[in-house]
Parts: sequence; structure tokens; C-alpha cells
Amino acid sequence: MKKFLATFLIFSSFIFVSSLEARSTLNGPTGLVTMPTAEALKYKEFNLSYDYLFAKKATNDSWSYKANLGTFKSWELGVVGGSKPKEGMFLNVKYYLMSDESRFPVMVAVGIQNISSNDLTNVYMVASKQFQGGLGAHFGFKATFADSIDPSIMVGLDYAINDAWGVMGDVGGIDKHYTLNLGTDFLLTPDVALRGSFIDVANSSIEGFRWGIGLAYGKSL
Repeated sequence: MKKFLATFLIFSSFIFVSSLEARSTLNGPTGLVTMPTAEALKYKEFNLSYDYLFAKKATNDSWSYKANLGTFKSWELGVVGGSKPKEGMFLNVKYYLMSDESRFPVMVAVGIQNISSNDLTNVYMVASKQFQGGLGAHFGFKATFADSIDPSIMVGLDYAINDAWGVMGDVGGIDKHYTLNLGTDFLLTPDVALRGSFIDVANSSIEGFRWGIGLAYGKSL
């Protein structure tokens, strides 16, 4: 706990100066709680985030940092590292494929997470649509490459309660274990958000229920 508090204070003092453009998932890419969405950072936009997850046993607590940058046209590049994934820091790539011309368009993106990992590398395709009133819906497919290919679906919702507070939830799986995950963001300033995450609220996975707190920061270069 002391290590967490020290890291949290150092990180918050470093980033508490700037504009939250988009939330990064716990796994890195811009998205919901664990699910990436088709919404990507625009050119020269970036975000940083730090999360600490509390497990049933303190020895199973984990922390992670994420950074994403909108590069070139329609590309988002990012990294994720920390105590989990244990193999080290990995690269994430997302490519924004299309959007229709409606007021609330359907967006489609493809991506790769945890490039070069032994058992966490996955490719995905996801579609996102925002509706009037602050509601967003997301649906996608993911294939994880380990000893064999593990396909799974992803679904999620997000809702902006007001200009400063948003909630979200997603369902995703790996190795045939699907989990329900919930999250919330609250803007402390126009630039910095306090994040809350609740992983596997139904306690259906091997790791079981975990909850976390974090900070996120976004800005345009």
C-alpha cells in the first residue's frame, strides 16, 4: 500500500497540469474498461494513464501505465507496461477504418494488442456508434494467440452523465472465461480525470473480482 501511495502521488504531481481527449483501457488502447473501441485519437492527440488494481490478496495487486498517440492519418500507437503484463512493455496499434456521414456515425477500427507477447498478443475488429443523449454502443471480435487461437466477442456501453462524469461497462473473454467490467471517469480539471475500475464483478474468472483507481491525462501536441 505504501508503494502504491508513493507512486500515485508522484504520478499525479507529474500529470496534474493538463486535457482528457479519450480514455485508455486497462490494456492500453483507447476504449472502455478492458475493451478497445473504434474511437481513436486524432493526429497529435495523446493520453497517459496509471492504474492500480487491488485483488483479494495483497500479493496479487497490480499496477500498469499506458500511453497512446494519434500518429499519421487514422493511426493510434501506444504502449502498456507495469507489473502486469509481466513480460514487460508492449506496443499496441489501432487503425481507424471507416465512418459513415451521419450525425452519429458508425465507426470501425482494427488493431493489435501486446505485440511480441508470448500468450497475450491479440488482433481485434470493433464497431462503435454514439447516440443522442450521451450513450455509446460497441461490439467487436478478438482473437488471442497463445498455444492455440482463442476467439471471443466483446460488447460494451458508455454513457456521459454530464460534461464531467461518465460511466461505462464491457464484457470480454479470454480462454473461454467472460467477465463483466465496470468503470467510471470523473474530470478533476478539464485535463485530468480520476478513474475507477471494477473488474470481473460477477467473480467468474480465475483471478476473480478486482477493483482499481487511477489517473488519466490527455492533450494535443
